[in-house]
Formats: sequence, C-alpha cells, structure tokens
Amino acid sequence: MRTLIFLLFLLSFAKADMCYDENMKIFLKTMKSQNLPLQIDNVTYLTDVECKNNTIIYHYQLDFNRIDKRITANEQMKDLMKKGVRANNKNIYCNSNLIAWHRENNIAMQWIYMLDNKEFMSVKMTTKDCEGQSSESNFYQRK
Repeated sequence: MRTLIFLLFLLSFAKADMCYDENMKIFLKTMKSQNLPLQIDNVTYLTDVECKNNTIIYHYQLDFNRIDKRITANEQMKDLMKKGVRANNKNIYCNSNLIAWHRENNIAMQWIYMLDNKEFMSVKMTTKDCEGQSSESNFYQRK
C-alpha cells in the first residue's frame, strides 16, 4: 500500500501543471506588461494571456468592418478562415524555435478570437498535433 501511495505521489509531480513554473510566470508577466490590448495586425488585438491546466491561452479581439462581418457571417467563409488560422497556428506551434520550450514541457497553446464580445473561433494545439509533421520546409524554424 505504501508503494502505491508513493507511486501516486511521484506521478502527481510528473504531470505537474507548468503554469506554476517560474519561467512561465516570467513569460506571462512580460506578455501582460505589453500595454494590452496590443494591436497584432489590421483587425487583431491581443487582449489577455493566461495559463490554465498546462495551456497558454491567448485572447484576441477581432475588429472587422461591416464588409468583413458580412463575409464571416457566411459559414463556408468562416470555416475557411478557421482552417487557415488553424494551419498557421499549427505551423507556429509545431515549428517555431521561439516556442520550443513550451513543446518540450508539453505545454499546449490555445488562441481564442472574439468578435462583438462573442467567441468567433478557438484553436488549441498540443504536442500530439505535431507528431509526424515534417519540419524540412517550415518558415518558422531558424537556426
């Protein structure tokens, strides 16, 4: 019985939530010190960054004009946008050397995009999403 309790104790540390790691705390503090909301591109603003359950969560607000909103109201266009964002974020998560520490520590990433105070889309990547992926011709891997 003591052996079982000891093994459970060890396993609890093996699956420790990296959100409480000192490096993660520094990363989050640095990100939040960027005077949020931070404009990323013409329509995307980073509004918050947090870490929960071994997942870094980036919160974005989209600022679409009326034409963009009409396009995104079309489900097929919305699906195409989601596929494009998912593919781009997967490439960044799986291949960027800047995110290598996160992958090596099995930290997932999630990007939540809000439009008019409602969730427009959410993309989450884990190290399992990177399995079997070739890194020969990726843009984000720098040596």
